Amino acid sequence: GFWFVYGAKYSKAMECFQKTSEISEKVVGKKHPETATAYNNIAGVYDSQGDYAKALEWLQRALGIWERVLDYPAIVATHNDIAGVYCHQGDHARAMKCYQKALEMCDKVCREEHLDTVATYSNIAGIYDCQKDYTQAMEWYRKGLGICEKVCGDEHLDTVVAYSNIAGVYCRQKDHARALEYYQKALGICEKIWGKEHPDTATLYNNIALVYATQGDFAQAMKWHEKALAIREKVLGKEHPDTALSYNNIALVCSDQGDFAQAMKWHEKALAIREKALGKEHPDTAALYNNIALVYSTQGDCSKALEWYQKALAIREKALGKEHPDTVATYSNIALVYANQGDHAKAQEWLQKALAIRETVDAYESL
Repeated sequence: GFWFVYGAKYSKAMECFQKTSEISEKVVGKKHPETATAYNNIAGVYDSQGDYAKALEWLQRALGIWERVLDYPAIVATHNDIAGVYCHQGDHARAMKCYQKALEMCDKVCREEHLDTVATYSNIAGIYDCQKDYTQAMEWYRKGLGICEKVCGDEHLDTVVAYSNIAGVYCRQKDHARALEYYQKALGICEKIWGKEHPDTATLYNNIALVYATQGDFAQAMKWHEKALAIREKVLGKEHPDTALSYNNIALVCSDQGDFAQAMKWHEKALAIREKALGKEHPDTAALYNNIALVYSTQGDCSKALEWYQKALAIREKALGKEHPDTVATYSNIALVYANQGDHAKAQEWLQKALAIRETVDAYESL
C-alpha cells in the first residue's frame, strides 16, 4: 500500500489498506492496534485525496483504539494527524487545540528531548507560519531544531527538516540570504545521506529555486527547478504529482518573466497529471486552475480568467469550505478581474465576500 501512496496511486493504495483493515478486523478484532494502524493508513489516503471529512472519520476511529490500549506515542501521532487535516481545511484554531493535546501528552509521557516532541513543536510552528506570525513560528522551529541537533546530530533527516522549516520562514520574511544558508545546510546533509538523485534532494533543489524566484533571479530559479525536475522525472516518473509541481513552478517562473505561452504550456502539462492522479475535484487541481486563471488575467483576457477562477472556486468551496484561506483568495482574485474589466459593482461584491469571511475567521480564532 505504501508503495502506491509513494507513487500517488491512491485508488490502489486504498484498495490495499481496505483489505488490510478487513483482515485485521476479522483476525485480531476491531479494537486491536494492528486494526488502528490500518485505519490510520486509510485516513492518510483520504487526506492525500482531499477528502478531509473521511480522513477525520478514520483518524477518530484509530484514536479510540490507541486511547483504549494506552499507546501514548500513537496517541500523540494521531492527534498530530488530526490537526494536520484541520490545517488542510484551513481551520487553524481546531488544529492548534489538537497540537496542544499532543504536546501535553508528550510532556506527560515522553522525555523533553524526544522526536515526538520535535514533531509537535514543528507542527505548532507551522500554524504560526500559516498565520504569518513568523516570530512565533521561528521560536517553535528553533526549539525543535535544538532537540534534533542534540539527539540526532547534525547529519540526520529530522535535522534536515528543521533546517528547511527555518529556511522557509526566512524566505517568507524576505531574508533571502539566511534562507539560502539554511537550505544549503539541509542540502549538504541530504546529498550526503541520500545522494543527488533522491526525491528529498529534489525537494530542496525546488525550495532553493523558490528563494531565487522570490528575489527575482529567474535564471538561478530556473536552473534549480530544472535540477529538481530531472530527478523527479527520472525517479518518480512523468505522471507523479511532485513532477507536476515542478512543471507548475517552472510555469510560474516563465510567467514572472512575461513568457505566457511557455507558462501555459507548463501549466497544462502539470494539469494533465493532477487531473489524472488526483482527480478534477482535488484542492491541488484547483490550485492549478487558479494559476492558469492568473496567466489569462495578467494577459488581460478577463473572460478566460473568470472561467478558470470559477472552476477553482467550485472545487475549493466544495472540498475546503467557504471560510478556507484558498477559497477567500479566489474571491479576491475574481474581484480583481472584475475591477480590471471596469465592473466595479461586481468587484465590490466579491471583495466584500472575502472581507466578511476574513473578519469572521479572525474573530473566531481570537476566541
